[in-house]
Amino acid sequence: MIKKLVIPLSILLIFSCKTGPEFNTMSADEIEQSLIEISIKNIGNLIDDGNPLKAVQLTLSVDENEADYDEINSLLPRALSEMKRIFSEAVNDREYEKAIKYYKSYQALDMPEEVQSHSLKELQFNYVNQLFEDNYDAAAISYLYDNILYEDLSEENLLLLEQRLINAENQSALQDLFDYYVSNGINALPDTVKLLNETSSIEKMIRGTVTVWINRGIKIEKGIGYPDRGIGSGFFIDNNGHILTNYHVISSEVDPEYEGFSRLFIKLSDDSEERIPAKVIGWDKELDVALLKAEVDPEYLFSMSRKYEPALGDKIYAIGSPGGLKNTMTSGSVSSLNRQLQPLGDSLQIDVPINPGNSGGPLLNSSGEVLGIIFAGIEQFEGVNFAIPISDVKNVLPNLYAGGRVTHPWLGCGLFERNNHLEVMYVLPGSPAAQVGLMKGDIISAINGDEFHKISAIQRYILKNDAGTIIKINWMRDSGNFSAVASLDERPDFPMETALSKDIIDNLFIPFFGMAVERIRGRGDKNVLYRINDVYPGLTADESGLSVGDTVLLRKWTVLEDVQVLIMQILMKSRKAGFIESAVQIGTYIQKGFFI
Repeated sequence: MIKKLVIPLSILLIFSCKTGPEFNTMSADEIEQSLIEISIKNIGNLIDDGNPLKAVQLTLSVDENEADYDEINSLLPRALSEMKRIFSEAVNDREYEKAIKYYKSYQALDMPEEVQSHSLKELQFNYVNQLFEDNYDAAAISYLYDNILYEDLSEENLLLLEQRLINAENQSALQDLFDYYVSNGINALPDTVKLLNETSSIEKMIRGTVTVWINRGIKIEKGIGYPDRGIGSGFFIDNNGHILTNYHVISSEVDPEYEGFSRLFIKLSDDSEERIPAKVIGWDKELDVALLKAEVDPEYLFSMSRKYEPALGDKIYAIGSPGGLKNTMTSGSVSSLNRQLQPLGDSLQIDVPINPGNSGGPLLNSSGEVLGIIFAGIEQFEGVNFAIPISDVKNVLPNLYAGGRVTHPWLGCGLFERNNHLEVMYVLPGSPAAQVGLMKGDIISAINGDEFHKISAIQRYILKNDAGTIIKINWMRDSGNFSAVASLDERPDFPMETALSKDIIDNLFIPFFGMAVERIRGRGDKNVLYRINDVYPGLTADESGLSVGDTVLLRKWTVLEDVQVLIMQILMKSRKAGFIESAVQIGTYIQKGFFI
């Protein structure tokens, strides 16, 4: 059964995209004129171009009172027919990732009859096997952990999985399966027992790490040439020579804006100084991870735990090449779990000693399993360092193995955590969130029936889907409950830069500075007087002493592109300062971690 949310057709709009951190200077009316209205022709083009999922969303979101409603709604059977054709073709062609996207979309549309001849678990297990067949062992195991329960597998599939894990030589995954066998009275294969009896040592683990070496030629400063070298760390995750590291360590290899010389090598942990050529397979700029490959036979493979989640105070270990010094292990503990430093997900704060060269190295628990990838430290504060949780990395491993730049799906709205709820703070014009009618102040109550209370949790859930997947959103507005289906779009590299080019400046005070404003007088984006109507606690405006009822005269907005900072110069009259007028300059980072 398909539920419809009735909203005006004028909301269902698509932008022509502009790039770069330049401000949009159009008025609200001019922006609306620049939009392309959803029409029969546009929806028909979506279907013809193989995107029936977006076509289904748009047809379901049209107001029944619109003049063109009957004609647009008549396209729904055609879009659903194309969905069915693509799903069947994907299953027959063993394109299981695509088949899973369409299966999940049917679930969100409450149309189980369209996929009743298949099961999601069957498709997901087939996808795991396909990843193993492609020698993407770590990706297969990560996907297995997140999507498949052993009790859902037949005896035949359990045996097949066990053999796959033996070939992958992944001790953690085998131990997890072995524990299930013990609790259910199942006998493991002799090779499983043999591998599990092999002990790991610090020396073995060190042999599974590498120094990542980037040669960028010669850098000229004040007429003097210096070798331009980049050094990081990495670690092997499968028998085929695949290595995980940070994107920022190898960015010159794949960044289209970098025009200089760049060559990538790795150095093994032995005493040899031999530089082994390596190549970048896939990279994710937003999560700051990259997958490399070198033609070597690893002496040790790192694995990730299915069950372990870090807790405050847990003992942890880091291996890397600080300053290029190989084979360095340090220890410490987990200081915090939810630092929002990245555009996506949370970061682990750790007190393990970290120095330049550690970036990309593994962060380990006491069992030697990877719980994160080290990515940053604050030089001014000893013991304040950070790592990317491996739970985030596992979500994108199949995409990293597939190669190239990893893209993410998104809904296109910014959230704020308030009173254990997720409140919509900002909606990007033209995004799926805008197309289905989400508005500032709405409370998201569920996605596909699951409730969320943390931004990072809902981000991780959405990241497990591909762009295009249809999801069902439930939200509350005032005393009413609403629902709609949305087809996820591809997330832009820099959501706030996209907002700068798409939205009017009055609306941008909310996502950039955490305050909603009302224009009192002035035009354009300079010398405009605003009254503050809402301030989000803990965000930039609140921390700058601004409050509801204050007035601000906007003098100038400036984007410092090299450091990704937005500067606002204002004259403000603040209640907290006795309404004495003062000139201030407020800055905020363009990258924000609240988008889903």
